[in-house]
Amino acid sequence: MFVVSRYILNYTKDSLLNKAILFSFFFLLIPVFLSASEWDKANIWYFGYRAGIDFNTNPPTVISGETSTDEGTSVACDDNGQLLFYTDGVTVWNRNHQVMKHGVGLLGDFYAAQSAIILPELNDKNKFYIFTVDLGDPNKSSGLNYSIVDLNAEGGSGEIVSKNNFISKNITEGMTSTKHANDEDYWLITHGHSNNSFYVYKITEDGIQLPIESKVGRELTDIYDRLAYTKVSPTGDKIVQSFYTKTFIQIFDFDNSTGEVSNPKTISADELYWGYSFEFSPNEEFLYTSSRSNPSFLMQFDVSLENENDINNSKEIIATDNEQFLYGSLQLAPDGKIYHAKSQKRYLGVINDPDNKGLACNYEKQGFDLGQFKSGIGLPNFVQNIVAPPPCLNSFEYADFSDVNGLNLIGSSKQTGDFIRLTEAVPSQRAAVWNKEDLPIIDGFGTEFSFRMSEPHNSYNDGSIPGSDGVCFIIHYKENGLNSLGESGGGIGYSGIENCLVIEFDTYRNYLSD
Repeated sequence: MFVVSRYILNYTKDSLLNKAILFSFFFLLIPVFLSASEWDKANIWYFGYRAGIDFNTNPPTVISGETSTDEGTSVACDDNGQLLFYTDGVTVWNRNHQVMKHGVGLLGDFYAAQSAIILPELNDKNKFYIFTVDLGDPNKSSGLNYSIVDLNAEGGSGEIVSKNNFISKNITEGMTSTKHANDEDYWLITHGHSNNSFYVYKITEDGIQLPIESKVGRELTDIYDRLAYTKVSPTGDKIVQSFYTKTFIQIFDFDNSTGEVSNPKTISADELYWGYSFEFSPNEEFLYTSSRSNPSFLMQFDVSLENENDINNSKEIIATDNEQFLYGSLQLAPDGKIYHAKSQKRYLGVINDPDNKGLACNYEKQGFDLGQFKSGIGLPNFVQNIVAPPPCLNSFEYADFSDVNGLNLIGSSKQTGDFIRLTEAVPSQRAAVWNKEDLPIIDGFGTEFSFRMSEPHNSYNDGSIPGSDGVCFIIHYKENGLNSLGESGGGIGYSGIENCLVIEFDTYRNYLSD
């Protein structure tokens, strides 16, 4: 495994420099599976009875839309988290909350658990698929269908340019989606009724591919099994499925390279009767389940355990309520919390710390006030791994530098109050600050830092006072590398250091040709 052994912000001054740099920073390490903009595409939610949430603000704020539905919806946002359109599976509203042209009569249903989900059409960034399912009755159902939205139409407000294209008949109410392992294509995951077949559709630039069928797990045979709420984990390697009037659910492995579903495990508990919805914690260690029995139950299971019996024995009851049919959907949000729909209530439950075991998950029964609007039992259906940034597997943070025990300061760097001064206002200096702990970055990383530099940009030999050569952030792998320090001047302190990746802020014009 490739690991990063040091984190450095490195700075140097050559013989002409006579200005100081004051330096303070904040680090945060997170695995990066998608570009940061992907995480904003789930920032707007519309659901229930005109209810909505805007996650572009911190804390999130109440907004209102046009939905009037008890169950599934889906919302599309752009890379900046701004609304494009939304649907309840029957009607489509544009960004101005007007019914989109030809945006009525889609073949979803107000009472379908996961009535709709929106995926991009990959050969045109202005077009989207809306996949719909209805009540799942094998004798009456319209099955799985798709419609196409063109946002270039109607002056950018969008139009349904192709509607209710049939895909498959015998499908349950549950469908979910995740990105393909290639980070380009998508998977649409559905299940048949009266069988044990998952039908997984790959969405590519060439369109919707023929389904990959996996016959695995228990058969869905009961009339109520048509609900079959389905959820994929944030990284797309697990699927969980309900058996609505049974006292068990099943969890499966999902290969998001091939689309194959395998290795069923049964989670059993009396409290799972009328089990409706699920959600994985961001770290995927825990599965939360919401049942609509009397009383209703919110439970947690440790699905990081390999043994089926151990998973069952890990059950933690997080909350109960004596009002039957109260508890509804669970959905991970961009703020890393899990929101819990409550039928006909003007609030949602919130699991504030879902990565924590048991009651330490900090569940609030009335955690988010919807104002004058009401929730149904559904929440928006999204591509699961664009909802929220993955959790920090390893991290370190310095809000200030009053304590530098975890850092190695070399060269001219020194602690000054609650910041680090890398160089003073004298020439020919270079300095480095290394994090002492080795951290793995094979799954990616993110970082934030801030610094202040005097005279940060001057032209060469123009008569002004020269400024700083620059500052850089270095990912470095080298045994005994805590004392590594590169060349000065144009080398900006990293030139000569082997096995490193550098983000350079070069603020000095060394040559007229630069």
